[in-house]
Amino acid sequence: MRSKLRRKLTIDTINTDVASPMTTPAGTPVGTPVHYIRTTPTSTPGGTPAGTPADTPAGTPRSLTESAVSLAARASAGAAVHAAGQVRQLSVEEKRDIVLAEPKFGMFSMTKYFWRNRRSSVYLCLPLLVFVGQWAMFVAVVAHNLKVPSQVCEGNSAPETKLLFISVCLVYFAQSIQQLDDLRRRGAKRLKVTPEASYTIMLDRLHEHAFTLMVQVTNLWIVYTTDNVLEAMFNCVAMSFLSEMENDWQTAYYANRLKEAADVYDSVFVTHRENARKTLTRRNHACFRCVHTVASVVFTLTVAGYALMPFFAAGMLVVGVLCK
Repeated sequence: MRSKLRRKLTIDTINTDVASPMTTPAGTPVGTPVHYIRTTPTSTPGGTPAGTPADTPAGTPRSLTESAVSLAARASAGAAVHAAGQVRQLSVEEKRDIVLAEPKFGMFSMTKYFWRNRRSSVYLCLPLLVFVGQWAMFVAVVAHNLKVPSQVCEGNSAPETKLLFISVCLVYFAQSIQQLDDLRRRGAKRLKVTPEASYTIMLDRLHEHAFTLMVQVTNLWIVYTTDNVLEAMFNCVAMSFLSEMENDWQTAYYANRLKEAADVYDSVFVTHRENARKTLTRRNHACFRCVHTVASVVFTLTVAGYALMPFFAAGMLVVGVLCK
């Protein structure tokens, strides 16, 4: 009976534009006219956001640009894209690109995946061989070329040698700015990420960023102390090859193994909730807490090094102009 009476009072109020005791604040006299403010025309179909012009089809988004950007962002984050009421899953090519773009999935994580996957166990030692060869070549190049100049500021290098050193400083300055921006963008949320509770993921993250920083700093000093322009150029090429060796090998390996790359994305990458659950479970072990703390400290120092790299490159540029 109360619901029928409430409906009748509401209908009467709407039809007569008269305030009802149930729809107005206390103290308002019965029969007070009500003025309704409409933000959407009456001819607009239901379900359309407020303020939409008349004769707009139902369900039209407020901004087509915002809708397109949202779809692209979710696709790049590894999500299932909902377009026109249909769910579009990521293709194997898109999953492979996400795996290759993830710096935390490196040689150690590939070795772990090969160990757990019988179909790929024949390639078990390949990532470790690439890792050892990368560091061995880096040590050999540094041991052969690293030297201390006889004078602090000689200033007797050939013009082409000085020009090469200035060019390397400019390139590294631009790369350091880009790397800082990449670190910031990679911190953005994705629907699936690599698990932080994995020891191999922590090793790959440290190796990816620390090795690149070491190559850049060492190469600047080697080029500064080298007087032969061809030798300095070959050293730059060798250092660039070393810094990209791991990524190039991964790209070549997964170029024709799309299903395996998609399986890596489906089996190794996890959601944020699962990542938090695994991390909390691992934190119960003292060994994991110790390793995670050390890895976090080293990674923080590496990020600080990236932040100082533009200033180092600019300082070496000034030193090269005055003293080389």
